[in-house]
Amino acid sequence: MEEHRSAQGVRKEAEEPCTCGGKIPTSKRETHESQVVHQRRRAMRTAREAASATRSRGFITELMR
Repeated sequence: MEEHRSAQGVRKEAEEPCTCGGKIPTSKRETHESQVVHQRRRAMRTAREAASATRSRGFITELMR
């Protein structure tokens, strides 16, 4: 388990970005990914990405006309 010190000198666990867009401590990763919160957050993120893609596609279509 890797740890690094933050600017305050407080021992802080290394965090890694998660597939749901959040950041979580490495040791809590497995429990985090099995939680409902994780699935919900990831679903929201994919929905948001899909919406923005659709929006930009519509914008491009408008430009082509």
